[in-house]
Amino acid sequence: MKQFSMIYLCGGIGKRTALLRPKQLGSLNGIPMMIYSLLAVANIDEVSEIVINYPSGHLQDIKDVLAKYHIVKPVVYVPAGATRQESVMAMLDQCSNDHVIVHEAARPLASERMFRDIVEHPSDNVSFLAEVPFSVAVVSEKKRVVVGNLERRTLRNIQLPQKFDRAVLISAHLRAKSLNKRYTEDTAACLDLGGVEIGYLDGPSTNIKVTYPEDLALVEMIIRGEQHDD
Repeated sequence: MKQFSMIYLCGGIGKRTALLRPKQLGSLNGIPMMIYSLLAVANIDEVSEIVINYPSGHLQDIKDVLAKYHIVKPVVYVPAGATRQESVMAMLDQCSNDHVIVHEAARPLASERMFRDIVEHPSDNVSFLAEVPFSVAVVSEKKRVVVGNLERRTLRNIQLPQKFDRAVLISAHLRAKSLNKRYTEDTAACLDLGGVEIGYLDGPSTNIKVTYPEDLALVEMIIRGEQHDD
């Protein structure tokens, strides 16, 4: 059985959500946002450790939340980097397994089923992707004109969780650093490395990333709906 380290991005401060504290510590229906995904992997034995980063000044807050909700998997704490890319690289260095799952606290609606599906997928490098429900145009930002269009059926919205061969992801990040390239997620970095095939699973439209205040209200509504259905 392959063992996975979960790289859990929890180091942002979430300015755009307009909360008075980092958004991962903010409440969604009475539960801190960061706890939802940790509970989703709690019963997945293949995930043997959590490598979690934290914003400056909030390490004890993160530890207190994990203790309150009885997160029992081994946890490694890593200071957040200046960028997402720096954070992932630092966290990769602390992983004890050859395979990693990358997820973020800002996507609290990723379900246990999603994590199980990605663990069980036969490929080593896999991402959840969702269909794009709208048309997309190519524009000239300088001239402020539309210059083309993209075929929607060939496009997908990149989601998390993702899983990777740890050595591949390290190589991708080292290449990015050497070329001074910035990536906001890891599949693009791996694709640019060359020779890496990344499979995908269909992601649900509800697996949104909490970025703005209205996202908080939407996620709470979805959670209440799921609880009602249960």
